[in-house]
Amino acid sequence: MDSVFTTVDTLTPQQCAEVGATVHLLRSFWSQVNPPTDFYTLGVASYIEFCKPPDAYVEYYDKARRYNPLLREYFSGLLEHVRATLERLFGEPVRYAEEFAVPGFHIWLTDAIPTRPSASVHFDLQYQGLDWPSPAEVEYDKPVSFTLPIRLPKRGGGVNVWDLSYREIMSLSEQGVPVNVDEMRNERTLFRYQYAQGRLVTHSGHFLHQIAPVPEVEQGDERITLQGHALRCGGQWQVYW
Repeated sequence: MDSVFTTVDTLTPQQCAEVGATVHLLRSFWSQVNPPTDFYTLGVASYIEFCKPPDAYVEYYDKARRYNPLLREYFSGLLEHVRATLERLFGEPVRYAEEFAVPGFHIWLTDAIPTRPSASVHFDLQYQGLDWPSPAEVEYDKPVSFTLPIRLPKRGGGVNVWDLSYREIMSLSEQGVPVNVDEMRNERTLFRYQYAQGRLVTHSGHFLHQIAPVPEVEQGDERITLQGHALRCGGQWQVYW
């Protein structure tokens, strides 16, 4: 399953420290995801907004218009560096989708960092809810998700992934075969991919995955990651969150 992921050295430890400090500087703009747990976002995550009632689709675009200027002001260098890194990796033009939220941050403070495999098990399908300006040009079968670890717990951090793809699920469904994802994943091998601070990790998001737990956390541990997605559209990659 190593081949599912691509990793690129992106930030130095000093750059990660500076980004982490700026994230904390903007704490008044954090949004709590699952009160009362200390899990927050800085920015607007489409996958979170689209899990809410239908009017949240409108809220996503409203929130993006409010948060994008803030993120561009404080993280302009980081966003440009990530864009250029993805462009080198893809070998094609990369831009931030003007209509959607720019990449933002997941922030897990000490008590919220998973120590059990209790995080959501999912495919990254948030692109299906977005209002793409030129849907006929979007290559929906080639999505990319990325994570850039800024701070990780002392015991590390990573992602669990199963050898179970969204394509396989859809193929079975189209054949009329009953599908139970939980039962299927219990029959597959679980693989843990380890993150490293400052190393950008990309994958399709179409293999079943979840945030990997750590054996234990220490006081002061944090898990801060920059998160985003990309789809190819009209010969270039559109990046969003």
